[in-house]
Amino acid sequence: MTLGEKLKYLRRMENLSQNRLADILHIERSTYAYYESDRTRPDIYKLYAIAQIYGLPMAFFVNENWEMKEAEPSAPSRQKSLLSCKFGMHYKMR
Repeated sequence: MTLGEKLKYLRRMENLSQNRLADILHIERSTYAYYESDRTRPDIYKLYAIAQIYGLPMAFFVNENWEMKEAEPSAPSRQKSLLSCKFGMHYKMR
């Protein structure tokens, strides 16, 4: 699974729009769409923020052989009501 496929899958799993994630990351929606289509890749700081949003290790995003079932967030991290990303933005879990 490519980085873009993982980003799209996770976003849909959390029922988020590209606009919402772009707002959280302080980027344009089109930039985030490019990430999902593998046209471009996020820089290391954006990738870190994305990993923080989903509560996943950065290794998950850079290792194309890591399957989604191995990367599911643990139950305790899913129960958190808020996740803070590095940039001070908050994302409310459903």
